Amino acid sequence: MTKEEKPSWKENQKIAPRVKDGVSKNAFRNPREATKVSKKAFKQAKKDYKLSRKGYKGQLKKHKINVKKGSQAPSIDHIIAKKKFIEDKNGKKVAKRVYQKIKAKDTTRISVQLKSETKVSMKEETKQQSLKVLSEDDTLKEGVEAYRKLRRANQKIRVGFKIGKNTGKVALKTGKGAYGLGNRTFNFSRGRGFHRTPENLTTRKQLMYKLRNHRQRMKAAKAAKKAEKGLSLVRSVLTGKKSASKAAMILIKNPITWIVLLVVVVVFMMMGIAGGTQKPAIVQEDEDLTDSWVYMTKLDAEHTDDTNQFYSNIDDVMFYMNYRFEEYKLSDTGLLGKKL
Repeated sequence: MTKEEKPSWKENQKIAPRVKDGVSKNAFRNPREATKVSKKAFKQAKKDYKLSRKGYKGQLKKHKINVKKGSQAPSIDHIIAKKKFIEDKNGKKVAKRVYQKIKAKDTTRISVQLKSETKVSMKEETKQQSLKVLSEDDTLKEGVEAYRKLRRANQKIRVGFKIGKNTGKVALKTGKGAYGLGNRTFNFSRGRGFHRTPENLTTRKQLMYKLRNHRQRMKAAKAAKKAEKGLSLVRSVLTGKKSASKAAMILIKNPITWIVLLVVVVVFMMMGIAGGTQKPAIVQEDEDLTDSWVYMTKLDAEHTDDTNQFYSNIDDVMFYMNYRFEEYKLSDTGLLGKKL
């Protein structure tokens, strides 16, 4: 695959693609905001153009003077300034066209509204003149009257819908404002300041939290009740109140108790494993334990030479001796064959 070549400087100065790109960037803004943004960009582009034009003229004049005198080496500052001047000039053209296109689409501007209304009125006038000509004919007169009635009915529906929509918006906004004012006044009378209640502390939110907590408690109570049924089933089988066959039928009818029984079995198995692998506790006094530890270490040292090295597992020996003789002294055992 060949790498995509970057566009040249001349291609970047083309106006039409840049205008299209500028209009598409403002397509997601509302018309009023897009007009403001494009107008601000156009003003900045004009300012940059004036500054670059002034700088270019100054550099060009300075270059001509230096060439005429021949006192200094030729410089390329005037070429750089010219390039910047051309870029800003094209940038101003692009910003101007973008602003004009967006301004023409801004339906909030009075001039655009007047133009659209003028077009609509001219279209309506043309249509009325055509209907007037058609209504003079006896054959087409009834059709024209039916068309006019249908248009009047559609117009009334549209007007009624628009009035209802606007009335609903006004009522909603008025209701929100009245509620906000009442809420602020209530908080101010309670000494909380003239502020609205935070969203998470409103009555609606508190009721939602209570309902959610109630549902969670009910769910937990149902789970506990089912678990209690499973445990009672186990107790009844162990005490002989119910036979194993009846217990099996209950398990088949209520599979949730399987989970409870499985958890109980796993817990008992873990407890059995932990109890079986538990080592005996050390019951010796600290001084006697130290003597035993020193004796075992001394035995390892006596039997170790350059050829053989002994490292006894003293922990296991200490556990065994404490399990076998409980609280003992090394001199009283007679099992080690040597006294300290």
